[in-house]
Amino acid sequence: MKRFSGILLVLVMVIALLPVVAWSNEAISVTINDRPVAFADQGPVIVDGRTLVPVAGVFQALGFNTEWNSDIRQVAITRTGDVIIIVIDNNTFTTNGITHTLDVPAQIIGGRTMLPLAPVLQSVGYNVGWNAGTRTVLVSTALVPVQEAAISVTAPTPAPVPERVPEPASPPTPAPVAGVDMSRNVWLSATGVRYHSVNNCGNMNPARASSVTRQVARDRGHSACARCW
Repeated sequence: MKRFSGILLVLVMVIALLPVVAWSNEAISVTINDRPVAFADQGPVIVDGRTLVPVAGVFQALGFNTEWNSDIRQVAITRTGDVIIIVIDNNTFTTNGITHTLDVPAQIIGGRTMLPLAPVLQSVGYNVGWNAGTRTVLVSTALVPVQEAAISVTAPTPAPVPERVPEPASPPTPAPVAGVDMSRNVWLSATGVRYHSVNNCGNMNPARASSVTRQVARDRGHSACARCW
């Protein structure tokens, strides 16, 4: 009796150390964008509360290539731009060189390589959900929309346009005087405002006097000298 009790205790301890696999009469299904994934023989199972799926089924349906290395018990899952490396019974995996942690390691079940679906797919940008009512793993390839902060673009304030300063009006051209020859040359001093008939009128310096027509002198605002005219 004592020997039987000892054997029973050992069996209980061994079973307690084994991973808990949920073998339910209800099969676990996987859908990708609402389309079911077909599994050849071994289907998904739940181990320690985590869903493990055959590598070939889901990842090949998503366009990945899978390669098994029996020498190091490693599976490589590759696709353009993505490389996932998973080692059996290892609690970590790498995606594009970045290490991630697994709650339950990948393992061999029913002759198939089984791995936790959610963390691996999420590492390459997929959304993974669970429908407890139908026992379905929901995989979505839709990208999660990123809400961009609204950028308020304020139009630059235009530079003020300088007011146009009116140009000074040109002095009116004096009307020609009847009976006066406006083409006759007259003399202008360097500083005076009169025009003269000679270049030495009064205090004029002949060397600095200039000769213009009477019309030009009047256009410049000069008037006739009362002394020499």
